[in-house]
Amino acid sequence: MTRARGTPVTNSSRLTKQPSLSTKARGAKQSRREIFLRLLLFFALVALVTLGLIYLDVTRRFAARQEQFPSRLYSDSFDLAEGKEIPAYSLLARLARLGYRRVEAGPARAGEYVLAGRELRIALREFDYPSGRFPGDRVRIQFRDNRIRRITSMDSGRHLSETRIEPELVATFYREIQEERTWYALDQFPKPLRTAVLSVEDRSFYHHPGVDPRGMARALYVDLTQHRAVQGGSTITQQLAKNLYANRKRDLLRKVLETTAALLLEARYTKNEILEAYLNEVYMGQKGPVAISGMGEASRFYFRKRPSELNLSESALLAGMISSPGLYNPYRNPTSALARRNRVLKSMVETGDLTEKVYLAAKSSDLGVTRQRSVNYRAPYLVDFLEEEVRRVFPDSPPSGTGLSIFSTVDPDLQEQAEESLGTGLDRLERSFSVLRKNPRGSLQGALVALRVSDGTILALVGGRDYRVSQFNRTYQARRQPGSLFKPFVYLAGFDRAQYEPGFSFTAATPLDDSPLELVSGGKPYSPQNYDHEFHGTVTARRALEESINVATIRAATRVGLDHVITVAHRCGVESRMPSVPSLALGTAEVAPLEMATAYATLASGGIRKSVRAIRAVTDRRGRTLEPEVPPEARVVSPQAAYLITDLLKGVLQRGTASSAAALGFSGIAAGKTGTTDDLRDAWFVGYTPELLALVWVGYDDNRALGLTGAQAALPIWVDFMMGSGRVGKEDFAEPEGLVRDSVDPETGQLATWKCPQKIEELFIEGTEPLERCEVHSKRHWWTIFGNDESD
Repeated sequence: MTRARGTPVTNSSRLTKQPSLSTKARGAKQSRREIFLRLLLFFALVALVTLGLIYLDVTRRFAARQEQFPSRLYSDSFDLAEGKEIPAYSLLARLARLGYRRVEAGPARAGEYVLAGRELRIALREFDYPSGRFPGDRVRIQFRDNRIRRITSMDSGRHLSETRIEPELVATFYREIQEERTWYALDQFPKPLRTAVLSVEDRSFYHHPGVDPRGMARALYVDLTQHRAVQGGSTITQQLAKNLYANRKRDLLRKVLETTAALLLEARYTKNEILEAYLNEVYMGQKGPVAISGMGEASRFYFRKRPSELNLSESALLAGMISSPGLYNPYRNPTSALARRNRVLKSMVETGDLTEKVYLAAKSSDLGVTRQRSVNYRAPYLVDFLEEEVRRVFPDSPPSGTGLSIFSTVDPDLQEQAEESLGTGLDRLERSFSVLRKNPRGSLQGALVALRVSDGTILALVGGRDYRVSQFNRTYQARRQPGSLFKPFVYLAGFDRAQYEPGFSFTAATPLDDSPLELVSGGKPYSPQNYDHEFHGTVTARRALEESINVATIRAATRVGLDHVITVAHRCGVESRMPSVPSLALGTAEVAPLEMATAYATLASGGIRKSVRAIRAVTDRRGRTLEPEVPPEARVVSPQAAYLITDLLKGVLQRGTASSAAALGFSGIAAGKTGTTDDLRDAWFVGYTPELLALVWVGYDDNRALGLTGAQAALPIWVDFMMGSGRVGKEDFAEPEGLVRDSVDPETGQLATWKCPQKIEELFIEGTEPLERCEVHSKRHWWTIFGNDESD
């Protein structure tokens, strides 16, 4: 409504137009309340989201830590069976390496043994094998000489035909952070250990919600007065939370985060789950660059025991170390460690977990810690090879950080012997031959691989002289000429062809011409020479192989056919490319030492090729077994042909190029072959018994001349290894059916008559033996009688 000019403004009209002061105040107050409520709601929402994110993060970290474990590589287990020959020193050395303790009576606890005369009593530990858990047992083993006479279970009284000792840990594969961890269930930690930890770390653990307000207040006061975070006061749950956020800076914000995480852990998990995780997580010191995490690893590191084997005083020591593993380290600070252990024992008396009498008895005991071996890897070349094998066989299960248990086929005694034999053998060569002594161009190198004949598994592998100097693994990464080591496959191909091809003849008695030979190879003239630069006339195939005669072998190869030689070598296990040239018979095609070991293992096993492998099985952290796909074994040559080659190779050690083995100390039955290349660059020896095969290579990485033969350089190392293995006996190779023996004339290869000046008994594959009688000497005999000898 329009007001007329000059009309006065009344108070009532003024009130309708302007709100009162009280109305304005009420509106402002309401507005502030709304803003406050909105802010409160916003911050509550932010806090709730933050809490939810922390909850998710805490549970994720908690679960992830139960999956992050190093993978462990184990040797083969040690089988104990009645009738098995086991030197006592070898068995006791193995028990010592495994941390078994000798006691005077019992044994009462797992990991103990008693030696009394010809009887050994062992409390075997439980162990999770790929085939299942071995529950452990107390066994009585009685010996006669060096053989097991009888095995009896002390717990059940049952007679046992066999039992086994757990495998040895060879190596551990870590993630970026090197940390020893093994997860144990709560009931696998002994009660004294659990009560000791609770008595000194968190007496009210089962009663608080994750934090202890009084302890927090005390810690906060010290932190504020010192202007930095120095005071502990954390509960076990908070300590666990701290481990989950170990990479964060230690400040008040971290303390708040740990407190929040502790409350959330208590809300999500049971008390026993939290205690189990804590006992598996707590930091317990260092093993060189590797952190020791958890009571399980601590018990193994400090006492060489499993946690279930810990006694009261040992449990108290570990519990006391939690607060400061460096200060209370029993190796470096035994006095402080002893005082701390006794304080823990006293604390257990205060909580009612120990009586005064038990406390005094435990207090009087010593620390009981066991000195550890060097933290350096054992058998580094072997470890590298096995790690590569795991990656190849199980590409979806990398060995680092996934908690795998890798069970290898390696025999730790043989591995140790292999490293010792190769190292001392190379040192001995350098002392004996001054030209071999170390120089800037590189030191003398070598490799050794040992296989079990029965299944082709790798028992020992050494890829070089010093892993710190060179990580190059010569057993499978090097490509070298095998030289004369290849020759047996020439003769094997001949026996194989003669057995199955009518009209073709080739036997151990086949005469071979060892006289000057000129060939054309690759468009160039080729005149092979013998090692002694002499020719020997007509020689039998047996003699040509035993004495490693080059020219006769090339003639044998051309007679058999180079393509057939290559085929047979491939079938036996030589996988490298082999050119079809005459010099192939002398081993000019480069191969890896492991290839040659594989091929010879086929001969040793009677013509059956078996997959050479070093991984027996792999289990994940949950015990699921991942078994490698092993190609089925296959017969590639007849048992008669394989045995015939073995019989010839026995002659190499008895009469041939390796006859010096006896003077070097070898005694037993074995077959083998030396290998020497042109210009004496490579020296080889491979030999086998019915049980064990070993190959040795010696040479220089830069391929310069070694100046020694296989018999001079490689054979002594082989003898040392085989005799040190304890696996050499008088057992001969089993002769298959289908072989016959006949007396033949070595000059003609025909059946000998009474007129022949020389006769040898030779072994033949049935159906390939000569049928004709020696014509040369019978004809010569009659011409001589009538005075007309045309032999002049």
